[in-house]
Amino acid sequence: MKQIIQLIAATAMVGGILGSAHASNTRFEIPMYDEHLHNRTIHLKDEIHRNYPGVNLRNVGIDKVVLFAKTRHGDGTAELLIDGRTQDRREVGGRPADFDNPAQYTFDRVELHSRTRNDGPWHLKLNGNFVVRRIVVTTQGDGSGYPYPYWTNLRGEVEAPKYNYGIEAFYPYAQTLSAIRIVGTKGEIHVEDAYLRYDNGQVRYLSELVGYLEENQARVAVLNQRYVREIVIKATSTNLSGSRGRYLIQVAD
Repeated sequence: MKQIIQLIAATAMVGGILGSAHASNTRFEIPMYDEHLHNRTIHLKDEIHRNYPGVNLRNVGIDKVVLFAKTRHGDGTAELLIDGRTQDRREVGGRPADFDNPAQYTFDRVELHSRTRNDGPWHLKLNGNFVVRRIVVTTQGDGSGYPYPYWTNLRGEVEAPKYNYGIEAFYPYAQTLSAIRIVGTKGEIHVEDAYLRYDNGQVRYLSELVGYLEENQARVAVLNQRYVREIVIKATSTNLSGSRGRYLIQVAD
């Protein structure tokens, strides 16, 4: 029997995934690909819409923004503005010797919190010479998400292996799909590759599902009513000392 799950959110902090009808927090990850930025303002809503087509940001506000970046001399600042008003400002670390080094340890992690739930323009103002790896925006409100009323599990939870990547294939119950999402249900996993095969044999790579996925988070790929024969996920558990990470693949007809 198919387990029907009401839509919670895209790339979401979907607490109580198997039973909750709403989620108060939604998490959007914006890859920046180590882009060099100098005294730049990032329009967060535009970036979210670019990375998550069809998402609804009406009636929601920002809870926090997490910036993974570095500055050349460690004296740059990141400022979160909602509707033109400063909510938080933080220094972003770095040093000249590490500025062109792509290693993860050279990047600073900075949290900026909002004091308002205003859904006006959301801006991240960067003052200084930056390299930005990614931005994670967490919103609050039940209005965010995709316009799909129900999600259906394909199989049960999948346990991702440690030390190497496991490849799993999923076969939809209904061939005509509007969207696919991957939901983290335990621990953290890293999805290295994701793709689907249409009924005509054409392959589409699902970059929207690729990346790190923590427990109670999800990623969505929009398909717009296409016939899907197979979905393939390549993933591993990132926690080498504890339990293996687990995930679900869900589809919307």
